[in-house]
Amino acid sequence: MKSIGSVLDANRGIGPGFNLLRLILALTVVFIHCSLIDNGAAADQFWPYGARWALNNVPVPMFFVVSGFLVAASVERLSLDQFLVNRLLRILPALVLVVALAALVLGPLMTQDSLGSYFSKPGLYAYFLNAAGLHHDALPGVFETNPAHEINGSLWTIPHEVSCYILLAIIAGLGLLRRRWLVLGGTIGLYALAIGFWLIDRYGLQFPLSDKLTYIFVWRGAAKLVPLFLTGTLFHLFRANMPMSRILGLAAGAALVVIAIIGNPSWQDNPIVWAVTAPLFAYVAVWLGLSAWFALPILAGLDYSYGIYLFGFPVQQTLIHFLPGISNYWVFFVISAVPTIILAALSWHFVEKPALGLKRRIGPAISRLVARTRRSPASA
Repeated sequence: MKSIGSVLDANRGIGPGFNLLRLILALTVVFIHCSLIDNGAAADQFWPYGARWALNNVPVPMFFVVSGFLVAASVERLSLDQFLVNRLLRILPALVLVVALAALVLGPLMTQDSLGSYFSKPGLYAYFLNAAGLHHDALPGVFETNPAHEINGSLWTIPHEVSCYILLAIIAGLGLLRRRWLVLGGTIGLYALAIGFWLIDRYGLQFPLSDKLTYIFVWRGAAKLVPLFLTGTLFHLFRANMPMSRILGLAAGAALVVIAIIGNPSWQDNPIVWAVTAPLFAYVAVWLGLSAWFALPILAGLDYSYGIYLFGFPVQQTLIHFLPGISNYWVFFVISAVPTIILAALSWHFVEKPALGLKRRIGPAISRLVARTRRSPASA
């Protein structure tokens, strides 16, 4: 039986189905945010709990396990400085674009404040911190009549994604990627800590710093997302030992469906469920990403998913501003997906792809600078 590693090698390290998978996940996030039309009030009636669990708990976890799998391959073949430059060039340009457009174009057009008041308020300038990975989700007087007032709720995951890159760089710098069992143990340890603190909180036990530790390892967004990223990384590290099997892929997908059907709302914050579902998410994502039958040739060389993820939320909030009476989720999804995809395509072709082209020049230049810096103390 073929292994995940052999299939990945046969595809020269690029799974043929990952672009379609990421596109579907990004559009699913746009669909989830259709609940902005009523701030989620009708979501319970619109779809059963199993579907809501799937929508709320599949796209972002799948994004993070895919990221962990693919980025681990990048850090293995690059120097750390080149790896960090490449990650910066992938994340930052489109992020800066969407933040700047929201603050300097969308905000002035949508605000209920006067332009003088808008540009004088600290909230405007705090919003630019999103480009540095510090999440701020309000602009003066913008979307205040919408059911939800956020400008771009999707940006909450960006700091966690960046923290995962930094963590992976540290792991690689310490040489731990060659000691994959330690990475596995660390990932299991994170889940064990989350489960332990969750049980302590559940049964009302207290000890010094218990509230803070429970927040860090259970309730904070990174507590869920970092182990998912590491799970994807582990799938890459153990790729030679993992079978590439349609049966296993379908079984993992079926298990997720069963969990969605039998679960209840409390499972969303249950780290035991996170630990059980993480390898299922990872296997389904990697299996689909490496499957030739899941590839869409027209997407070769294109990655609109990041742009869709970034632009979808403010596009939807803008449409709600102009169409306050809209109530049909499916209609709203269609009319919001089209402009979102157009903006994502423009972002890819005119911002993201050109920025990625710079890595061939910036990466070596950074490497030479780092090398000179390392040599300078000895020469002195």
